[in-house]
Amino acid sequence: MRSCTDPRSIRGQALVEAAIVVPLGLLLLLAVGYLGRGLIERQRMLMVARVAARQAAMDATRGPVNKFTGAGVLQAATLASAYDPAAKAAAGSQVQVQVSAPGWGWVTRVPTQQLHPLPLGPYAMAFTARSSRLVDGRTAQFSLGFVLYGAKVSEKLSLLETTRKNLESASRTYGAPPSVLGAPLTVSGSAFMPGEAPAHLPGVGILETNSWIYDIVSGK
Repeated sequence: MRSCTDPRSIRGQALVEAAIVVPLGLLLLLAVGYLGRGLIERQRMLMVARVAARQAAMDATRGPVNKFTGAGVLQAATLASAYDPAAKAAAGSQVQVQVSAPGWGWVTRVPTQQLHPLPLGPYAMAFTARSSRLVDGRTAQFSLGFVLYGAKVSEKLSLLETTRKNLESASRTYGAPPSVLGAPLTVSGSAFMPGEAPAHLPGVGILETNSWIYDIVSGK
């Protein structure tokens, strides 16, 4: 029987310990690397979403027609195509991004006593603030408003896609339960940008919400 101080026993114990610790250490390093890559890509998606929302906010009221009729606002509120070009340009040609509607759940926390939210579409929401004042012995309604544009930009992490497919293949081969990595790994970011309200837009337009301005403009 060998003593526990036998050099061969010590080397065998070290090999067993290394066989256990080294794979766990490599797995931890890979996890840290993947997490860091995911955080970097998320920051990129937030930047891309900000660029796309900002461009849509500017284009919505670009030109006298859009400023007056609000046609550009409604287009940016309902169509993802209003955000696609800016998102793809900001992300670069080597990154495939997809634009979708952002979540508007936070609107329920807006103090409705000051701001009144009005959904215009999946990509935009209007806010108006109203107050009444006594002018020349008459009560006049004053209103200010703006349109908030939002976009959610997502990217599939191609760096991890091969790993995901290998894990799914191994699960099917050995009859293991479905992996939690059944869906493609993606990162996404949402951003919101304000824009000016047009002259005509039901519930938001400057002339609709301020009837006294409409009376002055129309000569009444």
